[in-house]
Amino acid sequence: MKTMKQFVKNYTAAVVFLFFMLAFMQNPFDARATHFRYGHLTWKPAGINTVDFTLVNAFRWNGYGSPAVGDIITETIGATVLYFGDGNNTTVLRYRVISIDVVNNWLLARALQPGNDAQEFVRYTYPASTNSGSPWLAEINSCCRTGTEINNPGGNYRVSTLVELSSGNTSPTSSLPAIVNVPRSSAATFFVPGADVDASSTLRWRLATSVEAGSPFSNPSLLSVDNLTGLVTWNSLTAVLGGLYSCQIVIEDRLSSDPTVLKTKVAVDFLIFVTSCDPDNTSPSFVAPTPVCGTILEANVGQTFSTIIAASDANLVDIVSLNSGGVPAGATLSPGLPSSGNPVSTVLSWTPSAGDVGVYVVTFTATDPCGAQVLCSFTINVVDVPPCVLTIDAGLDEESYFGFAADQTISRTAVPSGGTPPYSYSWTMDRPLKCNVTNSSGDEIFNVSGATCANELCPSSGTLSANPSCTGSSGSINVTLLDTAEVCVTVTDSRGCTATDCFTVNATDARCFAGNSNNAKVSVCHRTNSTKNPWVQICVDDHAVPALLAIGDYVGKCPKRRIGAPEASDENATLNVFPNPAQDRMTVTFQSSNTNNFQMQLNDLTGRLIMSTFRPAVEGSNSVEIDVSSFAKGFYLLSLTTADENSLLRLMVE
Repeated sequence: MKTMKQFVKNYTAAVVFLFFMLAFMQNPFDARATHFRYGHLTWKPAGINTVDFTLVNAFRWNGYGSPAVGDIITETIGATVLYFGDGNNTTVLRYRVISIDVVNNWLLARALQPGNDAQEFVRYTYPASTNSGSPWLAEINSCCRTGTEINNPGGNYRVSTLVELSSGNTSPTSSLPAIVNVPRSSAATFFVPGADVDASSTLRWRLATSVEAGSPFSNPSLLSVDNLTGLVTWNSLTAVLGGLYSCQIVIEDRLSSDPTVLKTKVAVDFLIFVTSCDPDNTSPSFVAPTPVCGTILEANVGQTFSTIIAASDANLVDIVSLNSGGVPAGATLSPGLPSSGNPVSTVLSWTPSAGDVGVYVVTFTATDPCGAQVLCSFTINVVDVPPCVLTIDAGLDEESYFGFAADQTISRTAVPSGGTPPYSYSWTMDRPLKCNVTNSSGDEIFNVSGATCANELCPSSGTLSANPSCTGSSGSINVTLLDTAEVCVTVTDSRGCTATDCFTVNATDARCFAGNSNNAKVSVCHRTNSTKNPWVQICVDDHAVPALLAIGDYVGKCPKRRIGAPEASDENATLNVFPNPAQDRMTVTFQSSNTNNFQMQLNDLTGRLIMSTFRPAVEGSNSVEIDVSSFAKGFYLLSLTTADENSLLRLMVE
């Protein structure tokens, strides 16, 4: 009995083996069938008669050990090789997996340089720039397409490109998922995106011929593509629900000045799946902050490019599957795709290198449980532009005294450094101008010569409600202010690089009025040398101010002080300067018991104001450094007014 059972078992195995052998001899492609899903071959120049080919293919996922994204496979099922068109070809190609769809059983992968798995392109040097005056024809050409395709079951696949090296041209590029889902409709539509880095190129789309796509081959019946936009339209009313259809679109690179001249071409070979969703089903959509589909985004060599891709479905119970048609070599997606949720998103990040200069089309898909799908493609243009190194210096903060002609207007010239001339300047202030304060002469001034300005002129009466601004080619500004404000300048160079710097004008309204005359004079805090009342407020003519400054008075209102505040001659005064005399820099130190404002002024012996500082003190020890390297040799008077003391010291610059 055991012998009979063993015989039956062996006999059955032999019959099964013979059946498969007969099936293979009758249909030899069946043994390799159902593995090819997608193909796109592009190239760019890499030296004299040398090109870098980028080949992206989709194959049956479980035919290669069910790899994960990032894994490397050897394409042993179809034994795909790249033919260069000059009689040479690669060995059987190895690929790095860049996207997978387990549910639909496909992987998308990028071909590797034979012998170098780290290089995600195939570099080849041709014997000449042309093939006897014509472009070289590079291609993959093997078997087999899926056995379940309605229009080309088990057929050969051929994906080619023309390589034109005589003019420094680059091929167009595209990106699609392995399978594009469409509804059964009289006009189902989707775009086959395309981009070309060459300024002299214009793109045209058409259906591939049978010979181009792997004869025998036929595109789906009643399917067309717009010659100028790449919009595919298909009347799929007679298509099989749940059926797969293969399609190949050719993108031609033609001379923009004469579109009858063909420079090169590439093919995009993919599958179309006819869904059977309920007519009332709501498709998913891409949502902000996803880049606008169809736009061109710029990335710079050596700088990280990052963008978020997000999708959702109005039907909250639907789980959206987010996937991609692959991203450039070296780019990452976080989280990795496919990913599911509602909403669902991923972050695309990429730091391109100098070898990545060019254009890259990336396509993302959002699919709901019934198969309703939307595509979003955008182009990343990688440029090698040096980073912006532009800076601008608008100067230090400064004090001014409205009403004192010698020190009421601050004039600045912003100094740009780096960047690429010519420069343009935009000046702004952080508050509106004060107008008609006390009388009609109480108008602030914000003036940039030759610029286009707004809100920079006071009305004859009333006030302004918007901040002043001026834009033009002038880097100089004059401001006359009644109160403190921050003034900023933004410089822009010819490359679009920008830099901003600001300074604060600590402005004081130093006007005073004698009686009801409405004639403005200058308010001065006068030193009396009285221990009981050392400082008094006086109102003097403008021409009298320099002489008062020379003896230690200062413009503006006297601050509130402690009774009996020490004078400079008192032993309790804390003002100190070292070195004194000095040639380059002096350091001024003093003590403060609080954080109230202090005022420090430096005048020459004629009373001319050389430097003024008005700002909060720190509790305890304070230090101010003065650069005197540009000062004329001679004596100067330094005055300090705080809530604790009023001091005066004589300085010498050698």
